[in-house]
Amino acid sequence: MIGTLIGTIFAAGSHGVVVYSQNVGFGPSGTSVSGQNVTGNETIAGVTGFDTTETSASGQNVTGNETSAGVTQPSAESGGAPPLGRLIIDHAGGGFTSLQTDADNTTWIATGSWDLASDPNNSAQSNSSSVQFNATIDTRRTDNSQGHEHKISDFNLVNSSIGSGSEGTTVVYNGTASIDTDVGLYSDVPISLRFIDKAPAIVSIDTQTNQIKPQWIPGGGTISVLIDDKVQDHFGNTPVYGDIRGED
Repeated sequence: MIGTLIGTIFAAGSHGVVVYSQNVGFGPSGTSVSGQNVTGNETIAGVTGFDTTETSASGQNVTGNETSAGVTQPSAESGGAPPLGRLIIDHAGGGFTSLQTDADNTTWIATGSWDLASDPNNSAQSNSSSVQFNATIDTRRTDNSQGHEHKISDFNLVNSSIGSGSEGTTVVYNGTASIDTDVGLYSDVPISLRFIDKAPAIVSIDTQTNQIKPQWIPGGGTISVLIDDKVQDHFGNTPVYGDIRGED
């Protein structure tokens, strides 16, 4: 398995851990993460992907069902690629600055903040979602009227696709969440989170246990959050865009 890692050794010390900086994508050649819609389909080109629930890093819907033919991906246990499906994110965060258009063609200014953490190892022990995502999105009209707040919480991961290379990392999480609005609480709302960041993932290997621990430490990038119209046109039909703060 170690032979499948292509990178540069950062450090090897008395703690028995070797850290690699990846220079190529984690999936096999020819598999691309290719955009985003509310069903989780990807249209971003040029990032090699590793899908955690199906055989293709493209063409999935929010329930994890395959919607297009794709290239077979190795499973996390197959040894063909590091288990990026168990990507550890200690913390990522940033803000929103976006323009949304509703069904009446009214433009809304969306601002706010978000936070993300993921540790699949802990979630397996606690039987909870491996991804913790929370956000606050404030919207108001361009004339500063009708301002109100939305809170996103209780994210439940359904499927994901993750790719990393020398140009950075792309992570897509599809699932459901609770969204608290000015007119009430909506539960089990399909939502798609996409992160495009300049920092590649790093992979540490415990030389005593041979356990691989992939980790992403954000270096700065963009986030887009696409929310199903179950919330009755609160965000229009386009993603809410924002930034990723660098954590390094």
